[in-house]
Amino acid sequence: SCLQGFAERGNLVAMFHLGYAYCNGGWGLARDDVAATKWFKKAADEGYSCSTVFYARALRFGEGEEENND
Repeated sequence: SCLQGFAERGNLVAMFHLGYAYCNGGWGLARDDVAATKWFKKAADEGYSCSTVFYARALRFGEGEEENND
């Protein structure tokens, strides 16, 4: 998708929205907590505050734990 392309090129807003789409199964993507956590973490690591909140929530509720072992 176009969104994924932007996210992969480092666009923080796209990373957040891609994580959100995976989190909720939106924009034609199947729900995938591991992928959502991955994208929230990538944007959070770059300082995108919205992603920091969603990443913390994912950690709190154990979503995407496999990704957290990196």
